[in-house]
Amino acid sequence: MTNKVLLERLKEMNIAVKSHMSVIDEESVAGIKEAIFHGKSETVTEKRIKGSVIRRRKKIIEKKPEVEGITPMAKAEGEVQFELKVEFHDSERAERVAKRKGIVRIDGRTVSCRGDDVLELYAALIY
Repeated sequence: MTNKVLLERLKEMNIAVKSHMSVIDEESVAGIKEAIFHGKSETVTEKRIKGSVIRRRKKIIEKKPEVEGITPMAKAEGEVQFELKVEFHDSERAERVAKRKGIVRIDGRTVSCRGDDVLELYAALIY
């Protein structure tokens, strides 16, 4: 990402900066990372192999999707059917899940499914 692109994204997020070297508070940094990396974060692990050799590995940690809501829907004769909507942090995961039977893609990152058992719905969407 270039400096110009970063400045444009920050302006879209209503964060006032004059240049790429501007100082930003910690709360804003967390929000910016969340918006830019879509819920993925990197950690670097270091392992000392010898006195002068250090092995560094990057590990990308993907956050679990947030469940938007479980909505009970009335069926005939007092039966209840549930609708479960999940918004994923990235569209790739939503695309993979939307290929499963009974799951409908609502938009780029949100999918939905209906059924009688909330736990089965949750398992179908998450795992």
